[in-house]
Amino acid sequence: MDRTSRFSGKQLAESQTYRESRDLLLAVLEKDSMYTRQEAEAAMEAYRRKQSVGKEK
Repeated sequence: MDRTSRFSGKQLAESQTYRESRDLLLAVLEKDSMYTRQEAEAAMEAYRRKQSVGKEK
């Protein structure tokens, strides 16, 4: 049985842990889904990587 805690995007965005990344979290996470902290981190990192493609010189 998996005992990893899952949270809604809103719960994660309202937490002190993600206060600096609230807007990004709300943009990349689906409204009605539940996420582990690791899944939320991965979603934000994937977005950041996608945004940086082509900006490197």
